[in-house]
Amino acid sequence: MKIILLALVAVLLSTSRLSAQAGVTKIGMEEGFPRYKFKYDALDIGIKEVATILENNEQAYQLIRPAKRNAAVGNSILYMGVAMAIVPLGEVFKSGGSRRYWEVYGIFAGIGVGMVGASLPFLNKANKQAEHAIDVYNAGLSGYNHKKEKPAIYLGATGTGVGLSMAF
Repeated sequence: MKIILLALVAVLLSTSRLSAQAGVTKIGMEEGFPRYKFKYDALDIGIKEVATILENNEQAYQLIRPAKRNAAVGNSILYMGVAMAIVPLGEVFKSGGSRRYWEVYGIFAGIGVGMVGASLPFLNKANKQAEHAIDVYNAGLSGYNHKKEKPAIYLGATGTGVGLSMAF
């Protein structure tokens, strides 16, 4: 009898769903400098991965494409600017801060700082466009989740043993 009961419990646990809710996961955004951080299933993802996820929703995908372009331009200018600012400053400090090096390399450092400043409007625009696209995507998901025909009940393993969950 114990073997049959153990087999029945093993079959129930192996065929049941382990998640409490069925459905599609929303994309979250956290503010970061100079760009947003995107969260999907508790994972940090980039704007390229966001665009891949949004391919299913045509309206959201059309909104994320310009954000992806602006992010690429902004990141390129940002990285070039940081390199142009840091490398010359490293040369100046390596030389002991002589005035001659400041005159030569200070110009490049200033241009680099200017490029970093010039990248911020591109990144800000990309953030706003991505936020709008994700809002459209998430709004479509919430409507999708509420149109399920009937709730489903699952019996399965939980952190403290066996549990009963209802997905709606």
